[in-house]
Amino acid sequence: MGMNFVDLVVTVRRHYKLELDLYDRYHQNTINSYIHVICITCEWFATLLLLRQVHLQLAELCVIILAGFLCIVSCGGILCSLLLAALLYSIEISCSSGDWTVLVAVGLGLGVHMLSWGVQVGIGHYLIEGNSPSMAESLSFYGVLFSLLMAWDNGWRKLISKLK
Repeated sequence: MGMNFVDLVVTVRRHYKLELDLYDRYHQNTINSYIHVICITCEWFATLLLLRQVHLQLAELCVIILAGFLCIVSCGGILCSLLLAALLYSIEISCSSGDWTVLVAVGLGLGVHMLSWGVQVGIGHYLIEGNSPSMAESLSFYGVLFSLLMAWDNGWRKLISKLK
């Protein structure tokens, strides 16, 4: 028997809660949380840029599927979905206008990805938190799928607690 939509929503939300609990344990420091908000957003930009170089519809399909999952999880997922759409739109404008050749786009995508990982792991985890990334303990499909939303969720909660 197949899974109905309600079961899918319950399952996705349960996985998000489990992943977010793990993520929160490894991201206690406010500065590290903000680093992750910026760097994970940059990583998704780089991923979409690289997928766009393979085929435009591949990047669009990725955004549509990811947005669907993120919107199921929370209202914040809707905002992250809009952010992904804006990133994809900016990539498409730059690539279709001829501003970026394929070589420049691939180099930029790989460079942004590597720099983002380096900042998160080297500065955020080892220097600030004094720990390894949570993905070193448990790398999962849902961890990658929800990474943007978890970073924004964690960073937003840190900001709200500072304002109280």
